[in-house]
Amino acid sequence: GRVPLFAELTTRQLAELAGVLRWQLVAPGEVVAAAGDAADALHLVVSGRVRFEVDDPDGPRRVTGERGAGEAFDELALFAAESRVDSVIAVERTRLARIARADFEELVEDVPGIALGVCRVLGRRIAR
Repeated sequence: GRVPLFAELTTRQLAELAGVLRWQLVAPGEVVAAAGDAADALHLVVSGRVRFEVDDPDGPRRVTGERGAGEAFDELALFAAESRVDSVIAVERTRLARIARADFEELVEDVPGIALGVCRVLGRRIAR
């Protein structure tokens, strides 16, 4: 419930969402997702830290960002199929919770208020 993307959801909706989470433990240096892979799931960093890197044609890989505990990445993967432009690598031992797009779509058919709550948050982000 502390993840900003889900701030609009009720306790019941959060419980339903928790039912589709898949847990992943990642070692330092392990690739969570590689550039070119399909972005087909939202990831929540439960503990640890990940960094985002892009290949630079003029030199080594470039770090473009990081996420830590309580932060999410690939939010839009819940709504659209796109290929990754960056790679996501664990900086330290990291525990992730993953929500696959297929599971999310099935869930919002049963509990439509979840999609509405998430869209409200995304809409405010876009407006800013």
